[in-house]
Amino acid sequence: MKACIDREEALLLDVYGELGEEEKAEWERHLEQCSGCREERRKMLRFLGRIRTEMPAPSWSHEKAGALSRAIRRGLPDGEKGSRWWERMFPSRTLAALAAACCVVVLTGWLALKWFEGPSPDESRTADRMTSEDIEIIKNLEILEDLETLRKLVQVVDHADANSESSEI
Repeated sequence: MKACIDREEALLLDVYGELGEEEKAEWERHLEQCSGCREERRKMLRFLGRIRTEMPAPSWSHEKAGALSRAIRRGLPDGEKGSRWWERMFPSRTLAALAAACCVVVLTGWLALKWFEGPSPDESRTADRMTSEDIEIIKNLEILEDLETLRKLVQVVDHADANSESSEI
């Protein structure tokens, strides 16, 4: 008898001991009802048992096993290769975010130093000169107010003269 076509995968997984708990319970119920699958399972187990006894697994030296492992890794696509310790510890987005945060901290520190550093010697001389000019203006403020008053008086007189000349014509 032959096994059910839709149960071949479950049969292989069962023979190799790879069936999950739920699948195993369902497979056991199916085996109770299907003699073809039961017979095929018995034949496969007997065949695998003979293979194990007559052909033991080859013993590999540590060097050969390492060479085989490296050859397999070279053949795998990049996404399936074993990752390095820093790739496992810092995924690419985490590493990029960490680098950006460091740049922000350094830039902020540099700007803070420039802000709190105080004026340069050239700026301090300009501030002293402006202060002395401001003091001079404050001392002569009364004279400037008098000059402003005189300017307004001249404007009023000139305006009055212009009006009197226009009325004479």
